[in-house]
Amino acid sequence: MFDSLRRWTRSQVADQEIPLSVTIDAMDRGDVAKGLVCAWHGPGGALISNDEVANFVDRYPDRLVGVAAVDLNHPMLAVRELRRCVNKLGFRALRIVPWLWGLPPNDRRYYPLYAECVELGIPVCLQVGHTGPMRSSEPGRPIPYLDDVALEFPELKVVGGHIGFPWTLEMISLATKYENIFIDTSAWVAHRYPGELVDFMRGSGRKKVLFGTNYPMLTAQQCLERLDVLELDDETEHLKIKASGSTHIHGRQNSIYYLTLKGSGSTQIDLANNPVTHAEINLSGSSKVSVSMHGGDLKGSISGSGTVIYDGDIRDQEVRISGSGSVKRRRSTS
Repeated sequence: MFDSLRRWTRSQVADQEIPLSVTIDAMDRGDVAKGLVCAWHGPGGALISNDEVANFVDRYPDRLVGVAAVDLNHPMLAVRELRRCVNKLGFRALRIVPWLWGLPPNDRRYYPLYAECVELGIPVCLQVGHTGPMRSSEPGRPIPYLDDVALEFPELKVVGGHIGFPWTLEMISLATKYENIFIDTSAWVAHRYPGELVDFMRGSGRKKVLFGTNYPMLTAQQCLERLDVLELDDETEHLKIKASGSTHIHGRQNSIYYLTLKGSGSTQIDLANNPVTHAEINLSGSSKVSVSMHGGDLKGSISGSGTVIYDGDIRDQEVRISGSGSVKRRRSTS
């Protein structure tokens, strides 16, 4: 089923388990602070189980975030498993691969899970566009399938992975039409993004496109090479910001920020204009970040003399400090 991927990557598809240390090393080489690790479940059962993913996250809790997968053929068991993954294992999203099931996203079997995602406050991640493996691409067509979902579940946050090619314009139209529809760039290297997506990122889609890799098919380092050829403006640099040293904002995903600042220089970034629910911020050097929180978690690390300044309400603050760095609440001017 996956042999055709060799034609896309022109490289060997892994046929055995990749050591987790290799994955972390690949993240380091791409300056990725936090990665999403996805379980896989298809009609034949679990390919990568939720408990396996939980074990990975337990080994590197500061680097990995779990994403659940469940059995669509047993709706109540699937809902209960999703609750377990979020409430007990700490997972932060649900992933369903429509082509693996041969079912478009507006099939009735998805709907109990969509409702539960809304209740749990997590996004659902789907694949859109054609399939690399030898399966039908039809379930990945954005219109009408994902259009129906967005109409019937306006509160549901949906991330459409793999850009949506060759129906990129359909995916862009949905991301424009619906506040809670997002696109991620997984399985694509930056210099191969379709032109219409680049135009969208330069304009109204600045905050609607998220960075992804589809690792181990591609590493973050491979995906970000030649990013400069896109000529993105400063506001669009939620994917990558070059400052003194190395600075990366890995995307705003459904009111979640992942931010890494590295190097000995001083960089100031203000995220306060867009309130976020959760922020993962990792600083080194003397950088300063301002963020406006909206009732969620503020986590991360500071090594050096960096500063995180926040306002609004937070549920939990877990920022580890080594050095003279600090976390401060912004003083009210009233």
